[in-house]
Amino acid sequence: MIEERADHCDLLCLGLPLAESIRSCLPDLGVAGRAAATARALADPTRLRIAAALTGGARLCVCDLAWVTGLA
Repeated sequence: MIEERADHCDLLCLGLPLAESIRSCLPDLGVAGRAAATARALADPTRLRIAAALTGGARLCVCDLAWVTGLA
């Protein structure tokens, strides 16, 4: 005999005020999608090192950026 598994929870165990507070602070799907795309762009270690090198706001020529990051 095959036992069917429930695909829902019969017990509501969350604290509704806390859950609603968290839900109201979540970004909408459009904002989350753009943030995910940015995160994917920085997922490569080389790109992340370059972005970190540029966070100081200073302009760097490619030669300086290559030396700072240790990349060719």
